[in-house]
Amino acid sequence: FGVVVKLKKVPFKVKLFKLVAPNGDIDWLITNELDDNLTTQVAQHANDVRWQVEEFHRELKQLTGSEKC
Repeated sequence: FGVVVKLKKVPFKVKLFKLVAPNGDIDWLITNELDDNLTTQVAQHANDVRWQVEEFHRELKQLTGSEKC
């Protein structure tokens, strides 16, 4: 489960997750969703989906040249 923290320059509390990949890489995920039912697995899944969207947008821009428009 994540840890609820208060960051100095953020006016509200956030939940912090440490995600460790099988190869040992560490990602930090921060969300403003403080629900107790938000588990590390749910946060990991949301992060995986977000990354797929990022990859899609990057490929779309590269393949269509849309960043030049």
